Amino acid sequence: NNETIQLLDESILEKNQQANDQLTLPNKKKYNSLVIEGREFGSARGTHFDDSTHPYFTSSHYLNGILARDNDDDLESYQFYYSSSCGSQDIITSERHGKQTLSFKKDFQFDKNEKIQKVEGHYLNKTIVFSNGTNVTMRIITGLQFYTTKGHASPSYAGEEGVMFEEEYEGYTLWYATGRSDEYIHQLQFYWYRTLDIN
Repeated sequence: NNETIQLLDESILEKNQQANDQLTLPNKKKYNSLVIEGREFGSARGTHFDDSTHPYFTSSHYLNGILARDNDDDLESYQFYYSSSCGSQDIITSERHGKQTLSFKKDFQFDKNEKIQKVEGHYLNKTIVFSNGTNVTMRIITGLQFYTTKGHASPSYAGEEGVMFEEEYEGYTLWYATGRSDEYIHQLQFYWYRTLDIN
């Protein structure tokens, strides 16, 4: 009887361990990946963009700064700066995402080789009145801020705040951005590159 109980206990322990391995394996696999595809913040409205398709973008480029414009409505368009870890390559600037153009809100670059480890921003449901009188409520991304591995932050945003989002992955730094935009930025998704060797 004792032997039967011991065998049953061992069998249960083994099944529990297998179940735990199955639960944690996806996380371990993701954590050990060279690149992590971040979450999609915002909505599926607008046209898709992908900064990694820039003709001069290479695997050695990484997001290193931001140029934000607005039309005095606290809603921004963004262009991102990409530095390269190869000294011979110039900084490249993404296409403008969104169509806000009247004033400069932020034009900021971190020092070369300074990597971004965390992103914060807001999305809000905003009712927009178009010139034809149509009212449309849409989700818009705003208030983007970056934090580096050296403890520095890009300028903070003082406009209208919505639902805050943030993203960071231990051992990874920001590589490039994708998303969706038209007049405004409706979605952002970030790709992260592993910077630490993980056993």
